[in-house]
Amino acid sequence: MNKQQIKQELATQAQACCQQGEQHQTSGDLEQAIAQYQEAVALNPDYVQPIVKLGAIYSSQKNWTEAVKYYRRAVALRPQNHNFFVNLAKALKQLNKIHGAIAAYAEAIELKPDLGAKVYRDYGDLLIKANGTKKDALVAYQKALETKQDWGFDFYRQLASLLEKQGHLDEAIAYYSKAVALQPQNPNVHLSLGNLYAKQNQFNDAVKSYQQALELKPDLVGAYKRLGDLLQQNHNLDDATKCYQKALQINPDFKPAYRSLGNVLMALGKASEAKICYQKAS
Repeated sequence: MNKQQIKQELATQAQACCQQGEQHQTSGDLEQAIAQYQEAVALNPDYVQPIVKLGAIYSSQKNWTEAVKYYRRAVALRPQNHNFFVNLAKALKQLNKIHGAIAAYAEAIELKPDLGAKVYRDYGDLLIKANGTKKDALVAYQKALETKQDWGFDFYRQLASLLEKQGHLDEAIAYYSKAVALQPQNPNVHLSLGNLYAKQNQFNDAVKSYQQALELKPDLVGAYKRLGDLLQQNHNLDDATKCYQKALQINPDFKPAYRSLGNVLMALGKASEAKICYQKAS
């Protein structure tokens, strides 16, 4: 028997093992399925089908280390298969191998740019987690929106934050508003929305958002500080003073509030009281 015949015989045996593995997998006997698939791979190391099936079984068992091992073999054998890269990315993500998962998703997207919304969402999340460029993460989130419109609170809040960082404030307000609609009892998203309204000089909307945040969480120091700043900018010094004092009542060590209170007191002609605040702010 020559080398070619031997290779063909091994390939035939490997195929038979793979078929037996599929039967065991269908019946729920994963231990025997794994054994048959591994035997198929041992007989024919280039046989991608049992390799991918092993990756899938180990993923279902949350054995991410083994899943990654087999998905790496799959992409090495079939580097043009985008699904193999997606599966690899998901397994790497579970192992918290963020940069590896990002690279695998990037390969999948390069091979097939019209991948589903969930892939782009995961890709964007990973880019943010890796402290990558916010612009790339924003592009990924926007691609996710092209094929799926009804996302949840976390998506809209993260998208709004990305848009804000890129200077797209009107769009950011729109998505923070969506987040507020989904979780109206979340004080922090009201605070974020108020900050954006303030940046856009939308005084009434900003005040309303800060007040809603404080109704939900009366000890939210940052909201008192922001509301005080807004009132100060609009020359409502008495109410601004009350906001800063409330912030300091909650957190006596909050130096930014001392500095802002000092500015208000100085504007009110209370120089000696302002000096004390400036000293505490330093």
